Amino acid sequence: MTTVLPILGISVWLIAKVVVLFALVLYAIFAFVVLRQIQLMTDTLEVGFEGPIRLLGISHLIFSLVIFVLALIIL
Repeated sequence: MTTVLPILGISVWLIAKVVVLFALVLYAIFAFVVLRQIQLMTDTLEVGFEGPIRLLGISHLIFSLVIFVLALIIL
């Protein structure tokens, strides 16, 4: 049983799926920007723990992309 908006004739769940996927795309873009900022920071400052910070940024980006792909498959 799907709920359809009477005015537009579009399923509410389709709208929810599109909104969720759009939010996940924005999150992936945010993760990429964070990774870029980490790269600029580690190039500018040398404090001794650039490796773990870079690894954390890369893992954050990979996580966001995996979540987006899983959402595409599931939704």
